[in-house]
Amino acid sequence: MLEVNYTNFCADIETYMDKTIDDSETVFITMENNKNVVMLSEEVYNNLIEGIK
Repeated sequence: MLEVNYTNFCADIETYMDKTIDDSETVFITMENNKNVVMLSEEVYNNLIEGIK
């Protein structure tokens, strides 16, 4: 899992998206006030959803 703050993520969003898709990397994006976001590929997301069903 990669961790990056929002400002750096926005500055290099394409690189993080490529790592998420090509390397199945999860990206944890930290924001102010602890309102964080986790980015994962559609493939990983679909696998998680299938596991819930």
